[in-house]
Amino acid sequence: MAKPIVIYNSFSSEELPVGKKVWAPLTKDINAIKNYLLENNIASSIQVEKVFKEFIDDNTNLTFFERKKAEVTSSKKIVLYAQSDTLSNSCHQFSKSLGYHDLLFMVPINSTEKAHIYFEDNNIPYEHYSFKRLKKFKPDVFIVLNDWTKEVHRIFAHCKYLGIKNICLQESIIDFGDKMNRMLYSDNIMIQGTQTIQDLERDHYFLTGNPRYENSRVEFNPHAPKEYALINSNFTYGIFEEERDNWIDSITEVCSNNDVGFKISQHPRDNGDLSRYQKQIIASSSASVSDQIANSHFILTRFSSLIHEGLLQYKPVIYYNPHGEKMQYNFRFNNKFLFLCKNQLELNKAIEQILKSDCNKTKIDEYITNHCLPHHSSPSENINELLLKGIFKQSKFGFKEVFYSIFYWGPIRKILETFSK
Repeated sequence: MAKPIVIYNSFSSEELPVGKKVWAPLTKDINAIKNYLLENNIASSIQVEKVFKEFIDDNTNLTFFERKKAEVTSSKKIVLYAQSDTLSNSCHQFSKSLGYHDLLFMVPINSTEKAHIYFEDNNIPYEHYSFKRLKKFKPDVFIVLNDWTKEVHRIFAHCKYLGIKNICLQESIIDFGDKMNRMLYSDNIMIQGTQTIQDLERDHYFLTGNPRYENSRVEFNPHAPKEYALINSNFTYGIFEEERDNWIDSITEVCSNNDVGFKISQHPRDNGDLSRYQKQIIASSSASVSDQIANSHFILTRFSSLIHEGLLQYKPVIYYNPHGEKMQYNFRFNNKFLFLCKNQLELNKAIEQILKSDCNKTKIDEYITNHCLPHHSSPSENINELLLKGIFKQSKFGFKEVFYSIFYWGPIRKILETFSK
């Protein structure tokens, strides 16, 4: 359902007009943002701060408002909290633009997803989270890229007790429709694209773009390699793992029928036995996947960030979903460079079309701007600007936070899990 939207850039003690609030960088990307909101019926009306006026090509259907700037620029003490090696990589990348701030990298007490390994491999100092260390460092802001785990709920309770503001940065495409209530626990959120405004029901968004993708965009090359179809096996965390074999086998059958060679990129936390494809398997990691995409002709995947990573290299992408997974993220499939296929017949048609079609650079660029990466600014620079000037919300410490502090502590959780079995 379309709603009134207010887009602003300046910070002030003045109240913003009524509507969903969206902070956006002061660039010509405002045109893509407002067009997308109107064309896709996300906004019933749009009010735009007057500072954007010089960047806007067409003022139709817009109203403008003024704000008195009251911005205070200051460096901050910031914790960047990473829960996996992939998220450690993301934190490291955008931290490079936060040189004015005092930074501390933190990882979970039990870093089971190798968050600490990334920092160690790159000689980056880090610490395991503890309330004692948080209290001693006393940051202004605590930033996470995943706010839906019990561990983070407990940390946020500590932050509220100590008067520390919390922020969740959208790290990828996310299923906003499941029971995890993703990105609904943070007081402040930074989102990767305009589409998230529709997918995630909040009253305030900071539209920064995703720093994870800053080094993924490549110059368009009509003669780029087209060596194979890249099949992304990312059946992880118990989600549809029983569908893995049939999913891969049905894809390879259609590829073979079309004389298309293939490689299978296996996610580091996909534990499936793919030994029958031993010659085609290539191990995946946040460091290697870019080269795998670069040499591919097109990508076949289930729900994955590889959809955007592929498009950033101008590779057509097929979301193959015969198993009927239902994720609340609107990709806006177009059957031109982004396909949704639910069976082998649809998959065959999509591959046939890709094999005979040329890449539409302009349309892919428009798509990327609205889904994950701004065209005229850098996500890291946008995040830095917000941390220097931004006014962030902070909710109160209450009974819920007391509960999280006690019952989401690791040892207590283990005891409760033992009794619940």
